[in-house]
Amino acid sequence: MDPNLLFWKSEGQSFFSRFKIWVNILDPTFLLSSDATIKRAHGLLRGGQKLDEWDKEAVTLSLSSVHADSGDVLPLMLRPAAFLSTSAPLVITSFLHHTNVKYALLWQVKAYSSY
Repeated sequence: MDPNLLFWKSEGQSFFSRFKIWVNILDPTFLLSSDATIKRAHGLLRGGQKLDEWDKEAVTLSLSSVHADSGDVLPLMLRPAAFLSTSAPLVITSFLHHTNVKYALLWQVKAYSSY
């Protein structure tokens, strides 16, 4: 069975633990990791040993950068942290109070045209 799936089954039992995992996955520093580092981290998880501190970082790196079905490394622009840089400003501006319709429509057009 895939080590990422085993981790989700064992660690992601409550809402707060899943939320904490997602906050860790969205760390933009994982975008700087090379494919070799990601493959090495994913390979470490297949061993099934007890996890130390670097291995916990390897779990997060594997969850954020490895495709769940095929086990291949995700392209840089398809990793969750890459989506955060484009979607976070749109989410924040959608919560702002708009004084007139023109600005509200501007952000809606921006949101739909960026994807």
